[in-house]
Amino acid sequence: MSLDEPLIKRSFSFNVLTLAGGTAFAQAIGLLVVPLLTRLYTPSDFGFYAQYTAFFNLLVPLAHFQYALAIMLPKEDSEALEVFRLSLRLAVFFVVVLFTILIFNDNSLIPLPEIFDKHWLLTLVSLAVVLGSTVLSFNEWSNRMKNYFIMSASRVSQVGGMVISQSVAGLIWGSTLPGLVAGHFLGYVFGLGVMVKGNKTLKGKPLFFSPVKPLINSLVRYKRFPLYNSWGTLLEGISSFGVPLMLAMYFQSDMVGNYALAHTALSAPIMLIGHSISQVLYQRMSENIKNGLDIKDMVFAVLFRQFLLSLLIALVIYFFGPALFRFFFGDQWSSAGHFAQILVPSMFFQFIISAISNVLLVKERQDLLLLAQIIRAIITIVSILAPGMMGLDEIDLLIVFSVSRALSNMVYLAIICKVARIL
Repeated sequence: MSLDEPLIKRSFSFNVLTLAGGTAFAQAIGLLVVPLLTRLYTPSDFGFYAQYTAFFNLLVPLAHFQYALAIMLPKEDSEALEVFRLSLRLAVFFVVVLFTILIFNDNSLIPLPEIFDKHWLLTLVSLAVVLGSTVLSFNEWSNRMKNYFIMSASRVSQVGGMVISQSVAGLIWGSTLPGLVAGHFLGYVFGLGVMVKGNKTLKGKPLFFSPVKPLINSLVRYKRFPLYNSWGTLLEGISSFGVPLMLAMYFQSDMVGNYALAHTALSAPIMLIGHSISQVLYQRMSENIKNGLDIKDMVFAVLFRQFLLSLLIALVIYFFGPALFRFFFGDQWSSAGHFAQILVPSMFFQFIISAISNVLLVKERQDLLLLAQIIRAIITIVSILAPGMMGLDEIDLLIVFSVSRALSNMVYLAIICKVARIL
């Protein structure tokens, strides 16, 4: 081992903790402000807002056709810059085409929830998708340049700007959907501003006005990203963000809002704990595999701890969910507490998976990852649309959905354990 290797390892660990710490801090800010927002806005407002953000989150990773993921690959920064430029231009092209289709859509071509009948909202979500996709591209460039602090600062600015804007709008204008949507938009403006200002390597470089030939070369060179990665991203998006849009097809916006809050509360441990553990575990698993070592014991140790912590959280929510939601979020959110109780089986396994999902990546089993994504997407769609068409009420539908998602997560967990040689 060279003298530089311990320093490299410490530097890598510091970078991981910088990213994980920034993400955790940003999520903590968002969660701490939620009790204020739930007292400023109604479940109906949150229901409409959940549909807006679901639509946004579904489209943002697709807008650049996954070319942003290729920014890390070129050996030369000049070639990577062309991929970066390509991802920015594709996002603008995607949104212009999307907006043109949606603005003239009469719901016969693309059935959309009632909320998107408002042209101002279609305009704002289209602009927001450009912003969100641009932030993702800048994030990949920052990762290549090792600007980890800028990545964390951007995330904190984005979440902080969003919740502050939404809180101020609620205090001034009262319970209105535009306050939530405008705050979301401004949050991405703040996040992008930090990215643009912090990336010194892009100063003076034209991003939208440059020769076309290098862009075409990048388009062809990395064509496998849109051809293959986009499908997995779309499937994961449907599983993660498509639920509010599908629920809105059968229920009122207040039901969707209660579901959104229940999902947000149950996802908090995943965002704050699971994803941070996942990033650190990914680095350690990579080191073990590079050195020819097994990852079985490492993955099992994390799995066991996640199981115990997940069990504790599940028991607390199951027995005290409605009371906790009334206390933290207000009396009008009691239904969200009942929904959280129903969703416990699904989130129990999701929390465990969140910490060890990178096993499939580090073992280069993208085929199994795609299979798991297909299974989850199909089960998510069927478990909502089938009960909805049968006329089940909101409680029965959520029970079917939660049990179905729990089973799909169990399959996903079994696949991970098999690859890690735990089973």
